Amino acid sequence: MMKIQKPMYLIAGGGGRNILSTFHIIAAIVRDVGKEKPTIAYIGVASLSDNWFICLIISGLLRVMCHCQVRRILIAPKNADLDKAKKALELADIVFLSGGDMEAGMKILEEKNMVGFFQELSRKGKLFIGASAGSIMLANEWVNWSNPDDESTAE
Repeated sequence: MMKIQKPMYLIAGGGGRNILSTFHIIAAIVRDVGKEKPTIAYIGVASLSDNWFICLIISGLLRVMCHCQVRRILIAPKNADLDKAKKALELADIVFLSGGDMEAGMKILEEKNMVGFFQELSRKGKLFIGASAGSIMLANEWVNWSNPDDESTAE
């Protein structure tokens, strides 16, 4: 049976409210999975290269707001076990990419040859949620300004 590619949820932020409003949106998406306690694979490459403290905060919010299990997937460290990471990503119900520095996160994913793997997971029907920089990382393309004060530097 062939899996149908699911939509990716790209969440830019709380719409001027607080961080909890973003997690209410994520919780609604997670409820649609239809599992009692789904597993979310947390990818924090954009969050100071898999920073444990940021993961602790975001994972706690995900657990409480989404009634789920969260599994931290380490990709950024030099000694990261990428085979273990890939297996955990395959087993998870949802892949969540956190915010932070999108360019730093993409550099890590490219250096670790994970971009194609993520694309394949998506084609196989894995549900992805990206928040803030994580949403940009899941997009096909994005705009970058070498000088944010000069519109003509957009690429």
